[in-house]
Amino acid sequence: MLQYGRKLDKRMISSYINYSILDCVEDCLRTTRCRSVNYHQGAHFCQTNFENRTNEPDLYTENSGWIYSDIEDWDREITGACLQSDCAINEKCIPKPFNQFTCILSDCGVPNDEGYSMENVQENDAIGISRRIHVTCTAGYNKEGSELLVCRSDGVWKTSLKCTNNLFRKTACEKEEMKLDCAAGNISIVEAIYGRTEGSNVCYSTEIKTTECRSTQSEAIVKSKCDAKPDCSITVSNTALGGDPCPGTLKYLNVKFTCL
Repeated sequence: MLQYGRKLDKRMISSYINYSILDCVEDCLRTTRCRSVNYHQGAHFCQTNFENRTNEPDLYTENSGWIYSDIEDWDREITGACLQSDCAINEKCIPKPFNQFTCILSDCGVPNDEGYSMENVQENDAIGISRRIHVTCTAGYNKEGSELLVCRSDGVWKTSLKCTNNLFRKTACEKEEMKLDCAAGNISIVEAIYGRTEGSNVCYSTEIKTTECRSTQSEAIVKSKCDAKPDCSITVSNTALGGDPCPGTLKYLNVKFTCL
């Protein structure tokens, strides 16, 4: 139930001081979006999280002084009147006298506009009301505006961040030549797959034994030839792309890139 010396990083809804571990757990149980808690016993400091260690194993870390717990490990009876809560996903239940309760806004939700990425979230960022979080753009998107989002009191993010899709795709069949170029800026390879992951609708052939074929070396090879250059040319062949990942199947090179 309690995982000592463990903590889930960078997925916080909110935080509280002068809380006991039971106060922390109860707050999470009353917050619809909450999935786990971090608690620092020495500082009496509580963090409620919108994810858990199962969904975010890479963020589940060893951290001296902290205690981690999944909310499923606790009995919801401790929430009193809020046991019957029907609060929305971005709300928290507040118990009232005579077995009544009310729902208040708890957060602005997880930022998930097109192109948004959580890779730059910082240690004390949170999605709760009046809290802030750092969000950037996924590879292949142009970024405009500030990466700092502020959760307003009405449950809506205040942000100037815009992520514009600037991802280009090219496909060339085996034995062909692929040419990439940027009218402005230099090439940045996002993905390069040599093999076959689709049927005869791509690079038609009667020689298709598998559609689960990917070279483990093609992306690194294409990056070495094209990254940071205004244009480049790649021969689509086993020799040029690190070997034959699926003998007997006609392959193709599928590349995704941006211009920076």
